[in-house]
Amino acid sequence: MRGVEEEKKCDDMSHTEPEPQPKATFAAKDDDETSSPPPVEVTTTSSSVKAEPKIGPVGHGVRFFLLDLPLFVVLSIYAAVQLAEYAKEELFASQYEGLIWSSARKVDEITYYTRICDTNDISTSDPSEMFLPANGTGADGADIMMKHGFTVVPGVVKPENAAKLRTYVDNYSKNLSAEEAIWLVKGKNRYSFNLGTEAPGMNEVLEDLGNHKQLTDTVEAILGPDPAMIEMTVITAAYGAEDQWYHDDAVPEGSPSRYAHAFSPALSLFVTLQDLTTEMGITSACPGTHYCAGGDLVGACNEKGFQLADENGELKSGDTFLFNMNSWHRGAAHTDPNGHDRVMLILSWIPKPKLEAESRQMVHGITYAMRWDMWGFTWNDMKHASTVMVRPWNYLRALGLYKPKGTSWGLDFITSASMRAANGNNGYGGDDVKQAIIFEDFVPEYFQLSDDEVAELAGVTNGWFWYCNDQIALLLKILKKFTFTGFAAYIATFTLLGIVSRQSLAPTVLGSVRRMALICAVVGGIMLMCRRSIDSTQWAKDLKARRRFFGVMDNQHFFDENKDGLHALPNREDVLIENRYGYKDLASYNDAIDYHYGNQRFRKYVDAVAPSYANYPEALKAASVKYVTESIIAESGRFLEQGLKGRWHLTDMETSTYFVKKVLAGKSNGLFGMILKETRHLKSVMRYGMYRNTDLAFLSAPFLEDLTTKFLNAYIGDKPAASKSGFARPPSMKPMYSEDGTTVLRWKHPVVEEPKPLLQASRKVSSGPESPAKHVPRKSRGKFVPKEPHKGAWIVQGDMVEAKINTNWYVGKIIDISAHGNHKINFLDGDSGYYDEYQIRRPVPWARGQSVEVLVGEKDGAEVHEKAVIVDVEENGDIEIKSLTTMQNSKVNPSKLRRQVTTQVPVKPGHSYSTYG
Repeated sequence: MRGVEEEKKCDDMSHTEPEPQPKATFAAKDDDETSSPPPVEVTTTSSSVKAEPKIGPVGHGVRFFLLDLPLFVVLSIYAAVQLAEYAKEELFASQYEGLIWSSARKVDEITYYTRICDTNDISTSDPSEMFLPANGTGADGADIMMKHGFTVVPGVVKPENAAKLRTYVDNYSKNLSAEEAIWLVKGKNRYSFNLGTEAPGMNEVLEDLGNHKQLTDTVEAILGPDPAMIEMTVITAAYGAEDQWYHDDAVPEGSPSRYAHAFSPALSLFVTLQDLTTEMGITSACPGTHYCAGGDLVGACNEKGFQLADENGELKSGDTFLFNMNSWHRGAAHTDPNGHDRVMLILSWIPKPKLEAESRQMVHGITYAMRWDMWGFTWNDMKHASTVMVRPWNYLRALGLYKPKGTSWGLDFITSASMRAANGNNGYGGDDVKQAIIFEDFVPEYFQLSDDEVAELAGVTNGWFWYCNDQIALLLKILKKFTFTGFAAYIATFTLLGIVSRQSLAPTVLGSVRRMALICAVVGGIMLMCRRSIDSTQWAKDLKARRRFFGVMDNQHFFDENKDGLHALPNREDVLIENRYGYKDLASYNDAIDYHYGNQRFRKYVDAVAPSYANYPEALKAASVKYVTESIIAESGRFLEQGLKGRWHLTDMETSTYFVKKVLAGKSNGLFGMILKETRHLKSVMRYGMYRNTDLAFLSAPFLEDLTTKFLNAYIGDKPAASKSGFARPPSMKPMYSEDGTTVLRWKHPVVEEPKPLLQASRKVSSGPESPAKHVPRKSRGKFVPKEPHKGAWIVQGDMVEAKINTNWYVGKIIDISAHGNHKINFLDGDSGYYDEYQIRRPVPWARGQSVEVLVGEKDGAEVHEKAVIVDVEENGDIEIKSLTTMQNSKVNPSKLRRQVTTQVPVKPGHSYSTYG
């Protein structure tokens, strides 16, 4: 072809002007020709640039696949790791910091109190109270859950679908590897493993669950719309499995039972895959314990717990039950030698993460039993499990990379892992870093930290974060080497090709550099677009603004939490007036305080009065308010209001009455109740939502509070006086003090009969021909003294107490009581410390003949005490003692005395035991 072109060129030249003679020559040879023409001289200028040698389509393809594409892949991987480094430094470091559950946050963010429970806190002994009727609504199911912690929803899964999944699980459970098996309480003859949607029958069961309206309405009434899945596992109990001990799955100190804004409520959904009898071991429930934070709950549940069976002692295949993961429960023993293995599917749920300013993380303490590729899904995904929750889409969903249009993001694997790692939860403890070879089946060992490097991070604070940091740094180091090696190899390859083809090197090298620069530009452009896309998400904006997973109580001083009443630790009988809820995103937990025992009792009184309250004359309204208020007091209850750091403060009678009026006004007038609810929500949005810690929130807080007060005062016609120290009592009474300075509630007359409802009108019955009845005036009932529900229940700030230290009692004064149950005590000798309620008691008066120990000095830095006996107690407070060592009498200040422990008595049911001297 080259020869033909030359001939045509000569023909054309014969019809044109002669061209200048060339100053340089080159030979053109066509391999197909047997003879070659003589060299042709071509004229060029010194400034001309030689064109890059051209190659055909085959050459382009070879170059692309052997040179361009490998370089593009290496650069893309390097850029992806660089992007991961950026995300780690700018986003995940912030997220990790926000997720750390520090001791300071534990103090500031409590929303309830550390409640010690006993058998009196078990909410029911009747399993039928926890079964949702066939015509029950989602609100009914949520009410059962909030009251008891368990809700049974029968007949959800089709029996044939349950049987299909059960067959697979029962067969697979018998051949579990050590890596697959999950540890269980009393694990002998029990088997558990995580499974996915590839299991036969799994998708059908999930679709039955997701499309069941009553179950869906109940779950969403408790957790909010379309909650996120955090566990997918199965448990098999074979014949011979023993009773587990009663336990909770989520620890109180890391759950919404105490911290409603820091942790998401978690529900477990148990699905029966075959008919069950009590002999086969139906799960045992201990209802009402989801609000408890301590006490002898194992003993209480052993005494009061029961299996969640129907009236026939059964559950049918496809029945389901939900339970709060703070509720105490246990797997019952399988004692039927002829019974099938009991197989249960378990799915656990939390509210799906909010798009804006999410502050809640997963509860602590659970097993998080789910394969990594099942994270990221929500309740609605189950409705289409066979198309949405299958491979490969589950991988992308788990990593937070893709979700189908119209679906919601659940909790992705990376976020869930960071939640667990930040606080050393199950599977991500300090020592678990030793097993931290992530995706070891997919990533060559060359790219992973060595075993020795990982072992060095075991036990290190935030070891998991540093593991990720070091792993990314290693990848960047290796990939940087690969990248520059790739650049050098790319240019060297083209240079070698130029030399071999005897072509000019300049255009060849320049062309390769140009293509390499283009590849870098494409990869860099993609990386910048990805980074810009990440930064534009609300997730990234919230992390950079420290709004996501960070505490929400930094602004508590701006939101009316300054209270003047004495600090007190609540009891179950008290009515709690909270100001840390009211946020719609809390769903059912927005009303958690209403299910406190004292508040439940208060609601019953309010509900009895509210229907007609709005139509009452003012006198009868006042009597109704008094009836509700004094009925609580008569039943050993107090009104406590929440303040700074979640402390509870005693309210005076006027403040308590004002609160009762407010509640009655909202219950009896629908419009006014809605106004109160919405203003409360607006205030909570400013406090906990997107605009918290902004000038808008701080300016809005007093406005919304003033608006609520004006609405309320316009409706009820008065307002409370300034808060006073002391607790609720009749307005005519002043606080009275015992000899030890303890504030007590005292009425003018002793008890002469059992207290009766205070709202009873004494009617005068007419006597005459139509009625033989005679009017007999009712005798005065007399006044009564409300009693502490248990010894020491009404200890408050300012009281003198004795605190137990080792085996001795020391006298001191309480200066602070936290919602955690910590009592700060200043002792008479100047020392101070924090003590739980079971470590303190009211002072035992000094009396003649008591055995004591007296401080006589120090030796080697330790106090030296001698045994003595009290001889006399003088009016000025000094105490005359007789030393049993020297047998001499002396006068001492009580601050030098301590009382020995001699007798054991229970301070409070459910507590550990304390002792009195």
